Amino acid sequence: NNFDLGDNYNLKLGVIATATVTITFNEPVLAFDNGDITIGGGTLSNVTSSDSGTTWTATFTPTLAGVINVITVDATGVTDTSSRNGVGTLSSSNYTIMAGAGTTLSPYIIANCSELQSMNDALSANYKLGNDFSCNVSPYNSGAGFLPIGDVSHNFTGTFDGNGKKISGLFIYRPASGQVGLFGYTFSGSTISNVGLEDVEITGDYCVGALAGESYSTISNSYSTGAVNGNSAVGGLVGYYHSGGISNSYSNATVNGSIDGIGGLVGNAIGGPISNSYSTGAVTGSSGLNYVGGLVGSNAGSTISNSYSTGAVTSVGS
Repeated sequence: NNFDLGDNYNLKLGVIATATVTITFNEPVLAFDNGDITIGGGTLSNVTSSDSGTTWTATFTPTLAGVINVITVDATGVTDTSSRNGVGTLSSSNYTIMAGAGTTLSPYIIANCSELQSMNDALSANYKLGNDFSCNVSPYNSGAGFLPIGDVSHNFTGTFDGNGKKISGLFIYRPASGQVGLFGYTFSGSTISNVGLEDVEITGDYCVGALAGESYSTISNSYSTGAVNGNSAVGGLVGYYHSGGISNSYSNATVNGSIDGIGGLVGNAIGGPISNSYSTGAVTGSSGLNYVGGLVGSNAGSTISNSYSTGAVTSVGS
């Protein structure tokens, strides 16, 4: 016997408003209905079966965050085709219902790395960190690690307020991919603020940064520490910065790149101001090509003010 909620173990009120619940018995059962089911944090449509009683499905709609989020079946209320009563209970895994509504006045409150990852389900919503937490937990600390929020086809367009909290141990290993960072690709109108990323370990191909791989966001009061590695457009905070503004932010992450556009804070900057920001981490360009810098690797249009870098800069072979 088993439960399945598909991929929807991170539910958001008003956005991912439903999930299909599948309850599978090891043989056909009779007299099974919603009276045999206890639900946490939501409502369930009437269960139905299309295979004579072995597999049952229903639609779950979350209604309340912050409760015990488990669905339990009491098997003693059912019988098999030989009129034998069921025994015991069957429970789902715990599922998350994120607090908040995703609006400006009531943003979703993120409490752990699983909820952070689920931002990909609603890229235009508003988010806020509720506490410090680590992403150095399974399944985000091995293999390819964390999947960046947003990509070139599905941009992040919402708001993210770190609320002065920090995320530690962010691990991403995607050496053949572009747009790699906590945020992969953010578009105009989005904002990222007040967040610390500590002890990151991030590897990508191009447009690689701890906070954002490629960004049109307004970024403020944010920082990163750890290590960021890639080939081109690699920065301690942002890999490829288009516009929006970066202010009151810093990085002391070590930055390594093998082609060009390698910078302590930003790899490539092509527009928008950078102000009151700095970098202190070592920057290394391993191929000896151009555009390696302490603060910005390549600048083709950004105005930089009241900003500095103190980290060592090395272009191997230059």
